[in-house]
Amino acid sequence: MALFFLLLWLVVLPLAGLALAAYLIYRGAAARGRRVAPGPGAAAREPPPAAGPFAAPFPLRREGEAPGEMEAAGEIAPAVAPGLPESYGEDRLVLLTRDPYWLFAYWELGPALEAEARRRLGPAYAASQPVLRLYDLEVGDHLDSRLTPEASSWYLNPARPGHRFLAELGLLDPSGRFLSLLRSNLAATPPDGPAPSEEGEWACPEELFLRLFPWLRRPRGPGSPLAWGRRGPVRIEAGFSPGLRHSRPWG
Repeated sequence: MALFFLLLWLVVLPLAGLALAAYLIYRGAAARGRRVAPGPGAAAREPPPAAGPFAAPFPLRREGEAPGEMEAAGEIAPAVAPGLPESYGEDRLVLLTRDPYWLFAYWELGPALEAEARRRLGPAYAASQPVLRLYDLEVGDHLDSRLTPEASSWYLNPARPGHRFLAELGLLDPSGRFLSLLRSNLAATPPDGPAPSEEGEWACPEELFLRLFPWLRRPRGPGSPLAWGRRGPVRIEAGFSPGLRHSRPWG
């Protein structure tokens, strides 16, 4: 009897275990290879799109939905965002520094100022040339750039590092007189090389300086930065410009 149970333990039980494992492997492979067809009336379901850097932040328009319904409900963004206005109704000329050799100017000229120029020039208005005059405040000369009538911005190439500039927009009549209409802010080109010394001098704001050294408080003179007030924009009346500091043509 003991021999019978020993044979059962060593032979029959391992064989039964192997047969059960083979059956389970077969059932799993058959289940993976079988496809289940959708029932009648059931719509095929697709997996949702994976989120990523190019995923739309709003759902797409649903099939059969009229245009505008989802936009009104706030579910999707409008097709076109509103753009910036082409003009702001403010007469101004702005001069900006691009690098040690180049400047950039943009402007807006309203119909009232154009009418004033037409009145001042009279019959010569039609033959006048729009000009952007750039003054070099370090040397005392100026450079004229003849503009196209539709221009509202212009690149200038004075090629003078470390100089201060100011620009005027106006009209040059056939006799050579320049009618100034707008005057810009001051702009300075930086040097085109390294600083002459590596040792910098760091400025301390006056308020912080007086807080650190209260015994040095004294009435602020006109040279103190804290005594400077905010200066409003300079209003330039339309008129024939004699030139800044009697500047001479460039070159």
